[in-house]
Amino acid sequence: MVNINISLSLASAIRDAFYLLVAKLLKKKHIIFFRGWDLDEARKIEKKHLWWFKRLFLGANAIITLTTESKETLQKWGYLREIYLETTVVDEKLLEYKDMRGGELLGDSGAFKVLFLARLQKAKGIYELIEAVGLLKKKGYNIKLIIAGSGLEESAIRREYKYDWIKMIGYVEGKEKARAYQCADIYVLPSYTEGMPNSVLEAMAFGLPVVCSNVGSLPEIIVEGVNGSIIESIDSEAIATAIERLYMDQDLRKSITENNIKESRRFCSSNVVKRLEVIYRKVISEN
Repeated sequence: MVNINISLSLASAIRDAFYLLVAKLLKKKHIIFFRGWDLDEARKIEKKHLWWFKRLFLGANAIITLTTESKETLQKWGYLREIYLETTVVDEKLLEYKDMRGGELLGDSGAFKVLFLARLQKAKGIYELIEAVGLLKKKGYNIKLIIAGSGLEESAIRREYKYDWIKMIGYVEGKEKARAYQCADIYVLPSYTEGMPNSVLEAMAFGLPVVCSNVGSLPEIIVEGVNGSIIESIDSEAIATAIERLYMDQDLRKSITENNIKESRRFCSSNVVKRLEVIYRKVISEN
């Protein structure tokens, strides 16, 4: 059996079509796992390319996807076999550093720390987040922003935002990534578009309340007031309001921390692997 991981985009579909054709020529059962789902690309495919997309991809023995919305779209396009909803994973090796102290990362253990950990690009909402934290600083809140990651906007951010309440720590992984989560009070990812970002699941595993935008699978993971907060519009005031609520309510943060640690267990790599094994065995056993 063949498992093909793709993101829904025209370029990705054309690239991965070769592997799909090989699997079909060899008469191998195959599962397609859509690990990314771009709404604009889905509209393009539906409008202009659906006929060949259906011939290539909708002949799979099963499909795995990350969101209810993408599942419903595939069903609308005519896929009649089983579609499974799954998640991305939290690497359990990262959790081995979970009890490590991280407060020294900013040199100010008293400040309320907001963590952003993603590629530094406009589509991740980084500029709106910086402005949001700036609004809260103007209100007199003792708050700092940790920016972890690298990308096209890194130089511009370092050049334009030389504030003592911003700490840029660059790309992090392993122990340093764990330290970033460990030292933070909340995690914020106001992206314009997403699938199921690993960073949100990792933040939950470290017990962080999450503030994120209403895109991709995020509204299926983050329940308002239970796991964090969903912002409906990606602007600095909406982000600031969501952060302020968590800043002011320590009891809410404590409750969310407990919920997220418990909920994140289903995202751990060992548990996801077990669920995928069940799917693979079922597909293999089918006539």
